[in-house]
Amino acid sequence: MHSEIFIIGAGRLGTTLAYAIQSVQFRIRHFYNYSDRNIDNLRNHFPGVSIWNELDIKALNECDTFFLTVRDDLLPALISTLKNLDISWENKIFIHTSGLLTSSILLPLAKKGSDVASMHPMQTFSSKFIPSNIFHGVYLVCEGTPPAMIYCKNIARKLKANFLSIKSTSKVPYHLAGTVAANLFFALIDISDKLFNECGITKNIRKNIIESLTRQVIENYKHAGAKSSLTGPLVRGDIITIQQHLNHISENHPEIRAIYQNLSNYILNEILNSDSKRKNNLKSLFE
Repeated sequence: MHSEIFIIGAGRLGTTLAYAIQSVQFRIRHFYNYSDRNIDNLRNHFPGVSIWNELDIKALNECDTFFLTVRDDLLPALISTLKNLDISWENKIFIHTSGLLTSSILLPLAKKGSDVASMHPMQTFSSKFIPSNIFHGVYLVCEGTPPAMIYCKNIARKLKANFLSIKSTSKVPYHLAGTVAANLFFALIDISDKLFNECGITKNIRKNIIESLTRQVIENYKHAGAKSSLTGPLVRGDIITIQQHLNHISENHPEIRAIYQNLSNYILNEILNSDSKRKNNLKSLFE
């Protein structure tokens, strides 16, 4: 039974994950942060947990499960440091939380006798110490060795999250999909906000409008899919309206013209699959 946890990395995901798993009776023994900058804050949030700014051999040997919650670019160096430490490797599980990297990056630790996995929560973490219910209903997307996968599945169950096994070869498109949905989406929100602002609409009302609109779009997508949920001038084949949009963009917001054109073309070609005559009439506007 793996029960003694060491969290390595005190960023937004590391602190939120630690907060959550501690709330469901998993025991966190040690927490490692690269610097001493946030140590007092960590001690306040995790009383009884030892906070380190160096990897202590005794502390490492006291634990059997390790969550490596550092940035992707720091992970290789961390693994290299770990593999050269004189610790007991048997019956240990090392789990990193990268959405892009696979568990194969942990192979040096697996060769020592440990089990390994990647466990990525498909969720955004905008700050530290978010309440543990942020994991409710979230997908923990995992791949790795069988014992580590069993542990990840147990974590998901305890956090009331959804466990999803993925092939290691699918990590790149998986992460790309999340980036489009959670990151690139903000570019469209920002564009919409600026256009509403141009109308003289106050900030709070702009937020309410965008929230209401996007929430309903997501609900429509959940129930009917993208094609059946689409509305607006592209669906109607409203050339006059689209031309007015493009004229306004050219005169006032040339920086978004390519975005408007490329996304409109994508909708026409990949989602609507419009008949050739209508498609050609509309596509001519985006050349």
